[in-house]
Parts: sequence; structure tokens; C-alpha cells
Amino acid sequence: MAIESVVPAGLPEEAFEDWAGPRRDILYLGRLEIYQKGPDLLFEAFAKVVDDIPQQLVIAGDGPDRDAVESLALKFGVLDRVHFVGWVPPEDRFKWLSGADFIAMPSRYESFGMVAAEALAVETPAVAFDIPCLCELVGSDVGAIVPEGDVDALAKAVRELSADPSQRAALGAAGKAKVAHLIWDHIAEARKARSIAR
Repeated sequence: MAIESVVPAGLPEEAFEDWAGPRRDILYLGRLEIYQKGPDLLFEAFAKVVDDIPQQLVIAGDGPDRDAVESLALKFGVLDRVHFVGWVPPEDRFKWLSGADFIAMPSRYESFGMVAAEALAVETPAVAFDIPCLCELVGSDVGAIVPEGDVDALAKAVRELSADPSQRAALGAAGKAKVAHLIWDHIAEARKARSIAR
């Protein structure tokens, strides 16, 4: 039997509530796994701009490469500007995402990009590499998308977004509309409509 459609990952209504509050720092939220998630690329880029920006880099997550990731922060000379907060419970994700100036997603590959979708829902801009899944969510309208694996371009995007709160606010404000189609109820309604149309 052929697969007729794939159900995308979705967002709860909760993500679209008013999460307004103080924002600060750059957030990496996700699994600490070097090859897929690219924290090595993020630290390398952060090291290029760390003296030019006021933000700390907050690393929220855990995973198999936790010790190696911490060693990378030391290797790139940014450990004093990186704050490791560990695993974030699901019920706290939106609070962390909505409290960041922007998120950084240096992934080498992604199966969907749920963190980017969640960030955009709470009006937090994203900086990401131009890879499948992320390029469908992140663009110049809601953040910065840079060439895959280009650390210099990533550093430039981080520097520019760090320095411009009005740009961050404008990009963040466009986030909800960009991912509204991913609300679970909207996904269910669209699937129902397709089934009826058959």
C-alpha cells in the first residue's frame, strides 16, 4: 500500500499564547550531539564575534556529547561566555525560547526543525544553516538563513542580529504567521478536508 501523505510535526495552541517578557542572550536548545546538531560550528562562529556582542550563549539541552561540547567551548576560548543549563523539561521550552534575543540552530541536518518552529511561534527569530527542513521555516522574514556549514556567514548573522534589537523585534513579530499552519488543529482540519475531497 502506498503512503498517501505524511503528517508533519505540529505545534500546540500553547505556543501561540502571549509570551511577552524580557529577552536576553542567544539560545541553543536541543540535543547535545556534535555531528548532527553542530555545536562545534556554533562555538567557532561565536568565538569570532564574542568580543563584539553583549549576549551570552545559553546552551539548553543534554545528550551523548555533553562533555565534548563543553570541551569545545573551552577549545574555542568562549567558555566564560557560555552558560550550560542542562536539559529543559517540555513544559518549560516556550519560556526559554521566548526569553531569548534569538535562537541559533547550527545543525548539519534536521528531520523537521521543531525548535525553529517553536521559536517562531513565540516570536523569537532564528539563525540557521540553509539545510532541508530549516530553510522551509527560517528565512530573511523571520531570522537569518546562511549557507550550509559557512562559519563566517554564521558569525556575521549572529553579530548583526545581536546588535539590532529593532530588527529582532520585527523578525520575531513575523514568526507566528510563518508557522500558524503547524498548529495541530489546523493540521487535523487540513487532513479532514483532503479526506472529504476524495
